[in-house]
Amino acid sequence: KKLKEGDLDPKEKEQLFKKILDETNHEDKGDKKGWKLAKSRSTAKVWKRKVNWTPWSAIRTWALIPASPDFLLKLILDNDRVSEYDSLFDKIQDVDKPDGHSVVRHLKYKAIWPTSPRDFITYTTWKRVGAKREGWVIASKSVDLTKGPSSRKHTRGNVYSFGYSLMPTTMPDTGEPGTVLRMTAHMDLGGSMPASIINFLSSSQPLGVMVKLQDIAQKEFSPGMAPASRNGIDSFVVPFKNMFTEVQKKITQSA
Repeated sequence: KKLKEGDLDPKEKEQLFKKILDETNHEDKGDKKGWKLAKSRSTAKVWKRKVNWTPWSAIRTWALIPASPDFLLKLILDNDRVSEYDSLFDKIQDVDKPDGHSVVRHLKYKAIWPTSPRDFITYTTWKRVGAKREGWVIASKSVDLTKGPSSRKHTRGNVYSFGYSLMPTTMPDTGEPGTVLRMTAHMDLGGSMPASIINFLSSSQPLGVMVKLQDIAQKEFSPGMAPASRNGIDSFVVPFKNMFTEVQKKITQSA
């Protein structure tokens, strides 16, 4: 089968999934792989580490989210909601959907001093993971497109790897369903600004994303929500189908 431009073959996908899972499968109190704690709150943390083949540091986060992995998957994959938890996000466009569980996207990010606006062309894919298949992994990387979108106002960045692992847990304070959300990111923002300066300034944003996701989950999630489908699409269709069925029953009974 001939791959679409921007798509990854099955082996490349599995390698990307493995990389994200390896990077997020860490001791949350730190480890011996060079990670240094950069920001910390009781339910969210950010680490950074240097990478020997590039001046750009890698970042990883950990957070407890009061919502199920299925809820978070739907939230993270929803283009219309990215701005609710990522303050630097500007615009997003789906360029292609190679299959039911992957998408090629053009992302634009705002100019925040001392950087200019950035944009990325990324391939994102996701799948269920875990012993009971109750968790998710989301994996992204930059791809090149011959006729891909461009913007003269933006500096094109390169995502070496970016992703989340979403594993089910129980919230310690309430006993309700929750998620251990881990994120890893390694990217080259390009441009003329020295990587050392941006590395120094890059801790607060990831922590802010985790906190915003916690806030959204706190307001919107309820344990009775339906699980995501196999591919993570149409995640919350079931409740509406059930509601429609109940309405039909009442109409039939009153007829």
